[in-house]
Amino acid sequence: MISFAYLIIPVVSFILFIIFVFKWQLNTGSTSGKRLPPSPPKLPVIGNLHQVGLYPHRSLQALSKRYGSLMLVHLGQVPAVIVSSADAAREIMKNQDLIFSNRPKSRLPDEVVYGAKDIAFTSYGEHWRQVRSICVLQLLSTKRVQSFRHVREEETSLMIDKIRNSTSSLINLSDMLVSLANCIVCRVALGWKYSGGDTIKKLESMFKEFGELSGTFNPGDYIPGLSWINRVNGFDARVAKLAKLFDEFWERVIEEHRDRKKGEKNPNDISNEVGEPDLVDILLEIQRENKSSLDIETDIIKAVIFDMFGAGTDTTSTALEWALTELLRHPKIMKKLQNEVRQVARNKLEITEDDLEKMPYLKAVIKESLRVHPPLPLLLPREAMQDSKVMGYDIGVGTRVIINAWAIARDPVLWKNPNDFNPERFLNTGIDFKGLNFEYIPFGSGRRGCPGIPFAMAVDELALAKLMLNFNFMLPIGKELNMSSLAYLIIPLVSFILFIIFVFKWQLITGSAAGKRLPPSPPKFPVIGNLHQVGLYPHRSLQALSKRYGSLMLVHLGRVPAVIVSSADGAREIMKNQDVIFSNRPKSRLPDEVVYGSKDIAFASYGEHWRQVRSICVLQLLSNKRVQSFRYVREEETSLMIDKIRNSSSSLINLSDMLVSLANCIVCRVAVGWKYSGEDTIMKLESMYKEFGELSGTFNPGDYIPGLSWINRVNGFDARVSKLAKLFDEFWERVIEEHRDRKKGEKNPNDISNEVGEPDLVDILLEIQKENKSSFDVETDIIKAVIFDMFGAGTDTTSTALEWALTELLRHPKIMKKLQNEVKQVAGNKLEITEDDLEKMPYLKAVIKESLRVHPPVPLLLPREAMQDTKVMGYDIGVGTRVIINAWAIARDPVLWKNPDDFNPERFLNTGIDFKGLNFEYIPFGSGRRGCPGISFAMAVDELALAKLMLNFNFTLPIGVTERDLDMSELSGITVHKKLPLLVMATSHSPYL
Repeated sequence: MISFAYLIIPVVSFILFIIFVFKWQLNTGSTSGKRLPPSPPKLPVIGNLHQVGLYPHRSLQALSKRYGSLMLVHLGQVPAVIVSSADAAREIMKNQDLIFSNRPKSRLPDEVVYGAKDIAFTSYGEHWRQVRSICVLQLLSTKRVQSFRHVREEETSLMIDKIRNSTSSLINLSDMLVSLANCIVCRVALGWKYSGGDTIKKLESMFKEFGELSGTFNPGDYIPGLSWINRVNGFDARVAKLAKLFDEFWERVIEEHRDRKKGEKNPNDISNEVGEPDLVDILLEIQRENKSSLDIETDIIKAVIFDMFGAGTDTTSTALEWALTELLRHPKIMKKLQNEVRQVARNKLEITEDDLEKMPYLKAVIKESLRVHPPLPLLLPREAMQDSKVMGYDIGVGTRVIINAWAIARDPVLWKNPNDFNPERFLNTGIDFKGLNFEYIPFGSGRRGCPGIPFAMAVDELALAKLMLNFNFMLPIGKELNMSSLAYLIIPLVSFILFIIFVFKWQLITGSAAGKRLPPSPPKFPVIGNLHQVGLYPHRSLQALSKRYGSLMLVHLGRVPAVIVSSADGAREIMKNQDVIFSNRPKSRLPDEVVYGSKDIAFASYGEHWRQVRSICVLQLLSNKRVQSFRYVREEETSLMIDKIRNSSSSLINLSDMLVSLANCIVCRVAVGWKYSGEDTIMKLESMYKEFGELSGTFNPGDYIPGLSWINRVNGFDARVSKLAKLFDEFWERVIEEHRDRKKGEKNPNDISNEVGEPDLVDILLEIQKENKSSFDVETDIIKAVIFDMFGAGTDTTSTALEWALTELLRHPKIMKKLQNEVKQVAGNKLEITEDDLEKMPYLKAVIKESLRVHPPVPLLLPREAMQDTKVMGYDIGVGTRVIINAWAIARDPVLWKNPDDFNPERFLNTGIDFKGLNFEYIPFGSGRRGCPGISFAMAVDELALAKLMLNFNFTLPIGVTERDLDMSELSGITVHKKLPLLVMATSHSPYL
């Protein structure tokens, strides 16, 4: 499955840019007589980006051996000097430290860290000096670090107890170390006990997203003028969303600290236990008393805490993880360290920080680990603030400088046997990591050196000592250590660009139609075809193209021919007259992996398997009788939603969230027998479907350009898909096991299916499997695949249809009033609407039909594929051609609909037009063999929910917002949601009025 809303693909525009500037680029690059550092040959536009590789610290080290320890590379259009020697590092970070103390601007920290108002990313200047002064003197001074000693000692002891009490014979030490760092930093920075609860998990996921975005190729940072690509490919939207999440989180943290001053206390807050303020307390005190010459805005506090938490957790746990990894690889060194620790501890049960000064070998082990595995092998880039000379070479203003701390720490000129792990090299030597020895700079040096070294070392030394005192560690039987490291700077774009350049001429001569009469087609580009014309909103852009090229139009999505159908006649030909020929689905990597080889109903190839699965769905799961059997679920959950809105303390109601919650509640009970409470398990499932949606909208070269599927292995797409498939499989496995356990008398507290004796859909499928009610073998994977469809399709389209219907009613108050009158008249004196009442509400049905016409949830129906050569409306359609029906365009065809852009429910009164697939001018749920089998289920929910909302409330827009102001923007995707949430004021009224 692919969301054509996302097939805008930054790659596409980037490729075109390259093609047009290729010759121009070859003639540029004059050095104006300057003596620049040696540089590897560069390619047009991308410079040396293609040479950065998976592990840039290693690939840049390899290049430096050929081009020198001061080497100029071009990252796109940005010149960057790579420093790979201690002498050059000394020159940059000591002799000319001031000149090279700036940071290059970057979109991500500018947005997420409040215009880079923190210490790590901010530009050099007075603001940076003041913020650094606060950090060094107030937050990370030796005295302050010591004041949190009790936190480190308590949390390391708790980790030891956790390992000792573990029931598993195998310990995931990596997770333990991450948890330790989180525990300590949570208490020190925020004053919160880390319990792994939702709030902290949310913060962890936000920092993870920040890490992923940091490793995402951002054209605007490297090629001036291409920043617009970030708006198109979704990067800007992800950054803006993340910035909003972080801001809301830090705002909550700060408000809770201010509330504490008023005597209100968060149950997670432990800062008052020993009387020590946490870092937020200190910053708020500085703000209140104006102790700094800098005006400490709240945004600065948030930015500084961002640094404290981000840097304090990641590097601390990483350093410990590598140290323990090396000790496991070198048992003799580990034994020697254990002997030292145990000798110092003697008969004591606990190590304290006082003992650490008597452990020189412990310190040597950590130093050697930081040499071999510096947490940041490439230090954060600096930027020259003026023209300068370094080691005889000219460095221009604005040049980036990247210091390869990893390469310097492995320089054989400076270190004997540099690839060996040998802590003895640090005994009886003054070499330290504080930035004075430039052959060893794991934390940088100079003005831009890390100010948090004492804090990180205090944690790492104490944790390692306690681990060595209390345990003997060994690898699992028969296992060897994998020393691979994760790398983010993989830029699949680069390889793709190179491929384009080399095949450019070849592509120009391909594409003969071999005498066939093909549908009209817009001109295409080499390789990418018409992908560049798909746009952010493909249903709209393809409609616009069809007005020029015809209602049966051929476009090329990369190398894949696709016929776009934009007329009722064309749709009738595909979905009725030649339905069998066009009933196949194209293969795609994502559903094949996540949905068990596409064993479901939505993505399965046409054939006997699909027929049998569809038969089960239509006759057993989604029959009218089955849908009616869940009537009590719909009536209960819609009533609960009404109560929730009525009892809301807020004057503004987020109706979008309410409708999503309603859909989730109903589908959870019907499909898996669980009460939806928003708890971790269901939230996890929601996040998995969200990831599926994001991956569906990720450009997958292998699906469109044969031979490029290898790119997915390189850019991480395959890894994400495999991880998601594993998560889904574990989830469905748990669901099925719980249902089987129920048969044995064991019961999940969330499980409510036995309350009225109705089995849920999983029960039904397991019964079919057990009794072999079907003519084919219902494997467990098929059950999982079918439930995947039920949950995914049942929640998304149902809530979307309701959201758009209510949006249109708010834009048209007279229509809403007319609908309310009908509902109240049918309800009479009853307090509740039931499904029996719905058949007496023709205007309600007309409103929903009209909303589905104007806003079909899936505007481009899932693609079909021709199973043989055929002719459609006089044109030749070859086997394997994809067919995409633009249901949105057909429903707005002025030939079929009078004033098609107007919202007018009256057009559906006294007419037989329906959405069941018989009227091809109106196909919001498709038609034919591949039509949606869940229409009756979705409509039962939407009609009942809308009727109850109209009966119980008067809805108005927020004060100051008019019907004309209501934002109707769409969120691009397979299912087209409203971009902004629907915020309304709901006034409860008596149903008697």
